[in-house]
Amino acid sequence: MRRKLIKSLSYVLTVNGSLLGIACSCGLLAATQFLLLDSEKRELEAQTNSAFDYASAVSVNMKNSLTEASQLTFPRCSDEDLAALRSALWQNDFVKDLGRVVDGNILCTAGWGVLKQPVALPQPPSFANNGYSHWRGINGLIAASVAGEISVFQDTVSFTSPFAFQRLRIPNAYTGFLITGADINNVYRIVGDIPDNARIEKDLDGSFSLTTNILSISRCSNDPALCVTGVKSHVGLANYSWPFIAAIASAGIFLGAGLYLLAFFMLSGKLVMYRRLRKAVRSKTLFMVYQPQYELNTGKLVGVEALVRWHDVRLGFVPPDVFIPIAEEIGLIQELTEVVVETSFSEMQGLLTLYADLGLSINLSMENLVSPLFLGFINDLSKQYELNPNQLTFEVTERSAAGDDKMAESARQFAAHSYKISLDDFGTGYSNLSWLSQLDADEIKVDRIFTQAIGTSSINQNMLTAIFQLVRALGVQLVFEGIESQHEVDYILKHSTDAIGQGWLFSKPVSIEVLKGLIEKNRADQAMK
Repeated sequence: MRRKLIKSLSYVLTVNGSLLGIACSCGLLAATQFLLLDSEKRELEAQTNSAFDYASAVSVNMKNSLTEASQLTFPRCSDEDLAALRSALWQNDFVKDLGRVVDGNILCTAGWGVLKQPVALPQPPSFANNGYSHWRGINGLIAASVAGEISVFQDTVSFTSPFAFQRLRIPNAYTGFLITGADINNVYRIVGDIPDNARIEKDLDGSFSLTTNILSISRCSNDPALCVTGVKSHVGLANYSWPFIAAIASAGIFLGAGLYLLAFFMLSGKLVMYRRLRKAVRSKTLFMVYQPQYELNTGKLVGVEALVRWHDVRLGFVPPDVFIPIAEEIGLIQELTEVVVETSFSEMQGLLTLYADLGLSINLSMENLVSPLFLGFINDLSKQYELNPNQLTFEVTERSAAGDDKMAESARQFAAHSYKISLDDFGTGYSNLSWLSQLDADEIKVDRIFTQAIGTSSINQNMLTAIFQLVRALGVQLVFEGIESQHEVDYILKHSTDAIGQGWLFSKPVSIEVLKGLIEKNRADQAMK
């Protein structure tokens, strides 16, 4: 009797449990699909807004450069006209070159000077609106190395910088942005992955199609006349295999959801890196190497740049261009920089005390620079290690056009405590003379792309000459990155006799122990001269 009762009860529980499991599984699948789509829609909307703001800045920058250049009154292509065009380039982050057009022919540009032969613009343009004509995908128009987009207004031509959209981050392999004019058929640029079957319309607002498995969001404006459409494929549950979906459904609401989230987070390599980076920063297991800097005219080692490195027992060596953006993304950059500063001060204390003319450079993020507490942290540490503020330089890179006043005020506070400010990555399109003058920087670091252009026929060679001319009047120290040959040194010294350089021609980044030997040998060699 007892055995029959147990058998009957088991049957009831099995049947009812199965029915409840089916109901819960359906509810879980529906809830998961809704939550995934809602999350991905909000994420894509934020990414599209960010891309729109960035594309607007590029568009306004380009139009301003064309308008201002067209209003110059110098005779076209004269020396005065070309000099004015070169000066105008440094007021516009995203414009690589400016020139003059007559009867559909380019006669001269700031970077190339007066052309030996006029260069005809392809006809017709890719599209035109409001008096502006635009060409996409122009290759080898003036020289084989010149490629990209150009725009013409009246008698002025603008070449969009190849760096213009470099900072526009693509979140993953399934996301892309379509940047167009007010007419969505006038395509300026496609960034990332736009599927061929994407249905793009101007009035889309978070639309989703089950047949194409594509999510789209657009943002448009009339001034500037611009639309940016964010497109993401592989969204929702349709992105997962049927066995995986079946596994979730069979597990039920709580168990299924728990296993899904657990598997998702445990298998996420990015989350593992987040967690291990946070642990490395807080346990201070990151380590420092130092890039020596030399006076090019004397060969004297006068400074070092502190560079942070990370070797994880599970992940191996992780490059700084991978883990530093992650630290910024997860709000860890402040703690990371504090570790870098404290470690550098501790390791360099003896050398900085022994050699009063030796300098230490440390990279700061914008978050570090404008933090109301960070300067106090540096002051306390420099006093603790008895360091001379005049030997300390903090390198900053322009990441945003917003908040210039706040950044300038923060830089003035650093200067008031005798610390030096260096503008890093100068000339890459992220930095310009306007920003340099606002920060009142003590030095600028010329990016390696310009150093590597020495001796070539690229436009960067011409722009390097303009950098020498424009910076000479400002009275700031020039530091060149990425020097790899004596030829590059000789060229730099012809234009800037007191320039400082760093690169593999002199030394790779080295540990503090190796650095001590390098400095001792260098000072001994200097004494024998």
